[in-house]
Amino acid sequence: MADSEVRISKIAGMIGMENYSDLYTNYGDYLTVEQVATYLAVSENLVYTLLKKRRLKGRKIGRAWRIPKARIVEYLET
Repeated sequence: MADSEVRISKIAGMIGMENYSDLYTNYGDYLTVEQVATYLAVSENLVYTLLKKRRLKGRKIGRAWRIPKARIVEYLET
């Protein structure tokens, strides 16, 4: 696991399930790469890498990625 992924795992542990309410109240059903990067406090390049390696699941619509909120929570909990 890369250093940045370890950092995300640590953040997920600190966040706790109750703090996902921020994710569910401040964002729509699907997030852009930019929104995911902001929420996780990582670079957009890391989000693209996670999508490419299928560690984070999303859909490509045209040239843009959309990531469902449930997939972000799923990723944080694994």
